[in-house]
Parts: sequence; structure tokens; C-alpha cells
Amino acid sequence: MRQSIWDGRSQLIVAVGQGEKVEIWQLTPSSKDWRRLILPADLLLAIGQSYGSYRAGAIVGLDGLEKKQGRLMQIGMQEALGIGVDGYVVGAHESWLKILVGKVNGQVMTNLSWWDIARLIGQGGRVTEERLEQVINLERGSLPDGGGVQLLSEGEFDRLAQSRFMDEQMRQEGLKIAILNATDHTGLGGRVERVVTNMGGMVVKVGQTEKQEQSRLIVRPGVNKNLRTVNWLKKLVAAVKVEVGDTLEQRA
Repeated sequence: MRQSIWDGRSQLIVAVGQGEKVEIWQLTPSSKDWRRLILPADLLLAIGQSYGSYRAGAIVGLDGLEKKQGRLMQIGMQEALGIGVDGYVVGAHESWLKILVGKVNGQVMTNLSWWDIARLIGQGGRVTEERLEQVINLERGSLPDGGGVQLLSEGEFDRLAQSRFMDEQMRQEGLKIAILNATDHTGLGGRVERVVTNMGGMVVKVGQTEKQEQSRLIVRPGVNKNLRTVNWLKKLVAAVKVEVGDTLEQRA
């Protein structure tokens, strides 16, 4: 059985896509309410991962073409929007019950476990839908082939992210975070910093270090390894384990 990705207590952010429809679903457990942010299909997004920029409405198709089984959707939204995306659902978007049925029928790809979905169905709460163009200013642009697109200002979305997606639990924990890029991907540290900052983390250093085969998450002695910030960072950088040691050597 797939391991649960949600602890049932913390904020949950899920990228949801079907056809040309792409949405970001956010659960606030304190109120049990869902906020669904609907992205325009013609919104041009820099999804990283060596893919460059794509219209939001083309990302589900690209995920299928590349056989990424939803992972491209998750990482692409995280890269483009600068928010921590915990989960992905590709193949359904109407409700958690429809997602469950799609998962049973093999028509939905998701990293959410059966237990995650069952708890989310039982969560209840209100659902609020908002279109991105209603809460932020988008500019008009065009592609080399003459096709029209909408453009998103990174700085403006960051302000939106910090007001709507910030994880209050992480902000209150206030851990100081150093991000050291141990890969050949130039600028990765800065992109991780953007996500961490938007989600409420306190980044005190971004730099480069010698190349490593695996991501490492190092906490200083005395820090509780079960803190929300530690567990969230471990998932973000796909760290194999959490180590105790000199935090000046922390890598992402």
C-alpha cells in the first residue's frame, strides 16, 4: 500500500489536472475548508525540469506523453508557482469521491494513498473556488507561433502565495534553514529558496557545495526531527533520511 503523504493535521496542497483543466487545491485543517485556485488554460508557466515553459492547459498532456504518471504535474506546479505541492491528481477534478472512483478504475494517477483519500472525503468543510485572474493581475503575451498566452509575474504571485499558502505551523517553528545546491543544476538553490520562503520557512543561506548523489537534510543537535518544518523539507528535497550534525553543511 502506498504510504500516506498527509498526517491529517497539517495544511495540504494538491495539484489537480484533467484535460486542459489545472487547479491547486488547498486544505486548511483548522477550518476543514478547501480553497480551489483555477488556473487559466492559456497561462504560460515555467515548469523547470528542462522542459521550459508550457501553457497550463498542456501540462496534463505533457505528463502523459513523458509517462511521468502525475509527477511532472506536481513538480511543474511547484517550480512555476513557488509553493510546496504535497500531492498530485491527474485524471479527475470534480470531487474527492470522483477521484476515489477514478483511482479504483485505474483512470486517476495520484500519490495520495487510499487512506489519504478516505480521510479527505470525510473531512467535509466548505469549498471555495477562485480563478487566478480574479485574485492577481495577469498580462497578455504571445508565443513565437503567434498564439496568445497570459503571463504571470513571479513577484506578484509570491506575494499572493505568502498571504494564502504560507504554512502557519512552519512559520511559528521558526527554524533557520540553509540551502546548499549539491547538483549540476544551476539556480536550483534559489528556486528551492523561493518555495521555502513562500511557505513560511526562514532561509538564512543559499549556496553551492560539492556534488552529492543524494539529498541530505541535516538538523542541529537538539532540534526535534518530528517538527512540521523538518518533515516538510525532507519531502521537498527528497532526502533519504534526516541526520544530526553541523547545519553549515546542510544540502538540498
